[in-house]
Amino acid sequence: MKNLFLNLKLILIIIPAIATIFISNIADVSYYIFSVLLLLFIVVFRWVGMIPTKYYIFLILIEAAAVIWICYQYKGITYLLAYSILISVWEELNIKHKHTYSLLILIVMDFLFLSEGVLTLFMMNFIFIIFSFLFSSHTFTKEKQDELTIIYDQLRKKHYELEEAKKQVDNFAKQIEKYAQNEERERISRQLHDDFGHQLIRLKMMMEAAVQVYDTDQEQARTIVVKVRDQLTDSMKSLQQTVRKMHDTTTNQYELRTLIDEFVQDCGVHVQYDMQGIPYELYPSEEMILYNNVKEAMTNAVKHGNATEITVSLQYEQHAFTFSISNNGVLPTSIKRKGLGLLNMEERVKLLNGEVSYSMQYPFTVICRLTRNVREEHEHIERTT
Repeated sequence: MKNLFLNLKLILIIIPAIATIFISNIADVSYYIFSVLLLLFIVVFRWVGMIPTKYYIFLILIEAAAVIWICYQYKGITYLLAYSILISVWEELNIKHKHTYSLLILIVMDFLFLSEGVLTLFMMNFIFIIFSFLFSSHTFTKEKQDELTIIYDQLRKKHYELEEAKKQVDNFAKQIEKYAQNEERERISRQLHDDFGHQLIRLKMMMEAAVQVYDTDQEQARTIVVKVRDQLTDSMKSLQQTVRKMHDTTTNQYELRTLIDEFVQDCGVHVQYDMQGIPYELYPSEEMILYNNVKEAMTNAVKHGNATEITVSLQYEQHAFTFSISNNGVLPTSIKRKGLGLLNMEERVKLLNGEVSYSMQYPFTVICRLTRNVREEHEHIERTT
């Protein structure tokens, strides 16, 4: 594009200069040719970038002075030389009010050719306006193109940032899932140690007692053995439930309905499942938190509150996802000293900048709220990939 405008400038100088030799009566042609060559030298010298850009304005002023002097001295159609200055104003200078400078050039040219007749003035002004409009349109288009280029670069930068954010979120989700797995293993380990360990010790002591009284009171020994058998049966069922929960599946790992069905079957309580709002897909980390917190809350309701009815409610809102677990069990006197289960629930929710609250009125309710802005980040990243 730069070479195109240079060629256009040279055409606007050379052709009018040659035509003026044949149209006007020039007394000293050699001096006229020298003036035109000097103008061409100034244009080429500046355009090829042989001087710093900050000095362009001075050379353009010299070019304008040379054009005005040639037009004043030789008339003819040298007014076409003024159009070459328009190219300098519109394409080279980074200045404001370019229309004002163009109008100033036109006024000077009208003054110089005022004695050349109405037709000459009309043609000169008409062509000048056409050139100004074309250069103005080109400049406007170029500015819009530059703006679009900047916007494209910004969008590309945002795309890279989103790609990086997606990687971080994926890593974050993996860390949460790993944390949840470790937490579940630790809970099961504690359960095996606390429950089954004590049960085995008690059963061993009962068997020793049965052995001691067998010779003196076989009926009492038989009663003790029957109790041991019954407790072993209960322990085996409990162990089967624990092992089943330890089973790692890749599909429906955090399926809430499956969890509720298994809980109803194992504990014999009535669980009501309620959902409000328009459901949307949860992010894996949110599914994990929902699954583990509902499981923990239902377990606590049966274990500590002796609940027989539990209600699990999911509420899909525009700015948040909320789920609550209420039960008809005994109300806790206080939750200032929270157990390990409640602390784990709160810690999971805080990982996604959520919050956990408790309703101490009947029925006792645990409320977990995940803010929507975290979900929007996940969804936006997923849509761009």
